[in-house]
Amino acid sequence: MDSQWTGYPSKDKPWQKYYSDEALHKDYEESSIYLHIFECMKNEGFENEVAISFYGTKLRYFELKKRVDELAEVLSARGIEKEDKVSLCLPILPETVYLFLALNKIGAIANFIDPRINALRIKEFLGTDTKLLFSIDIYNDKIGKVADELAIANCVEISAADSLPLHLKLAYRVKMHNKAHKDFESWNNFVTKSGRKSLTSVNTEPDDVAAIVYTSGTTGVPKGAMLTNRSLTAICFANKHVLPDMVKGDSLLDIMPPFLAYGLACGICAPLAEGMELQLIPKFEPEELGKLVRKNKPNNIVGVPYFFELIAKDKKMKDLSFIKYFIAGGDKMTVSSEQFINEFITKRNIKHPVIKGYGMTELSSGVIICINDECNKTGSVGQPLCRNNIMVWDSNQNRELKYGQEGEIFITGPSVMKGYSNNTKDEEILFKEIDGVRWVDTGDLGYVDEDGNVFISSRKKRMIVRPDGHNVFPVAIEEVVSEHPDVEAVHVIGVANQEGDNGKIPTACIVFKPSCKNSSKAIEEIKELSLEKLPPRDVALKYVVIDKVPMSSVGKVDYRKLEEIVDNRGGIDYRSGEMINT
Repeated sequence: MDSQWTGYPSKDKPWQKYYSDEALHKDYEESSIYLHIFECMKNEGFENEVAISFYGTKLRYFELKKRVDELAEVLSARGIEKEDKVSLCLPILPETVYLFLALNKIGAIANFIDPRINALRIKEFLGTDTKLLFSIDIYNDKIGKVADELAIANCVEISAADSLPLHLKLAYRVKMHNKAHKDFESWNNFVTKSGRKSLTSVNTEPDDVAAIVYTSGTTGVPKGAMLTNRSLTAICFANKHVLPDMVKGDSLLDIMPPFLAYGLACGICAPLAEGMELQLIPKFEPEELGKLVRKNKPNNIVGVPYFFELIAKDKKMKDLSFIKYFIAGGDKMTVSSEQFINEFITKRNIKHPVIKGYGMTELSSGVIICINDECNKTGSVGQPLCRNNIMVWDSNQNRELKYGQEGEIFITGPSVMKGYSNNTKDEEILFKEIDGVRWVDTGDLGYVDEDGNVFISSRKKRMIVRPDGHNVFPVAIEEVVSEHPDVEAVHVIGVANQEGDNGKIPTACIVFKPSCKNSSKAIEEIKELSLEKLPPRDVALKYVVIDKVPMSSVGKVDYRKLEEIVDNRGGIDYRSGEMINT
């Protein structure tokens, strides 16, 4: 053992033994993400590789750059300048990629918004400073009304059909029957009739904000994480030094939406900086994943553990030797699930065991990953990326912990966000300064072993991670359910997912007032109220009626007891509307 060994992970950094000197020490230019991607293209010679594949349409890197450069001139002609906020209410489409990179070239900020969320949230996220809005056509009515309320004058409608081959484009338009909002300009008109303005040199800096993506944070209040050029280029640089078989020319099934940091950094930026082909899937249904894999034959797939469980359970899956990596993040993978997926991988001739990772929006997505097969330890989420550091902290004693000791996971590194765009108060909770270094308190508990493997044991807060990897905060649901006049008390917990090992089902345990005459009717009303006031994925998926709230000996809600009650009582399944286990 090294004589300088201290026993503290943040000082010893044992994971560095897995990295090359270049990964640990090479100076790389911290430029805009636009410049980083296309400098990599030029330096590593992948101009002629396929960059984007979309339902049969393929675009090579030199063509991608041409489109991005032309679009940047169009945006400039429409008055978009450095630091302007442009909102993208879009799934993963070719136009989404063009827009993000073109805005970054100008130095403007891409404000990513999930178009599926309710109108109140969209209005909040758009704000009054959105200079230009791009919206997906299937949500015309909702987004159009919000744009009218905010008096956003410049709105452009994009359809999934805009980049489809002609025969598919015609079929899509016949099927969808979407009508353009009266004040929305079509994408074609925007691109062809706006004119172009040649760009003078834009002085972009590493600390300039490249994108805003939204996260619920530790309090359940949505916050906009400001990701900088430095944040995203750091992810790109680090990803080049992990997973040695992932190389230029590889294909990646891109199913993670761009309004998640995971989707933006690991689904767009990092693969493009490596010269990979993005197979874009704008409307993703988990149950269709097997069909997508068989049709597209991707070399790599990035997703949450639940997705790989679905693939492993698909009886139509045969030889999958074309796949190099399953990369799982966004949720903690159970050991039994990891073993199940790896057994499937071995039987289907996939080259590498499932790769686990860990990250959060405030860190611009993944910051820990199983670097290679050698250090892919069962139960671990991997090792910190090359320029990151990790500390296990005991808040009660205000001290760092050693190997194997469980505490709060703190992380620092170049991919840390600049801050929140709309909530500086929560930055005080997130950031901890220790010995002059700003650390991110992840809100998770875990430990680090002497090889640098990180193990996440539990959530410090009551956050529930659904099977699809989405984070749900009980407080937000409880506040809405409590508004119903028949509700006396409500507490939301996560219960076991009966369809797989990973993720929990958000379950509302409700005590109704004695005056409530029909609890089933009340639950239906609560469901409607929840969908009105919460994003679709933030509502309870199951409801259980209880007589009283179980309390612990110290007068606190006994959540373990609530879990036992749910196991024994069942409830109403939101997804089917039927009583279960009763």
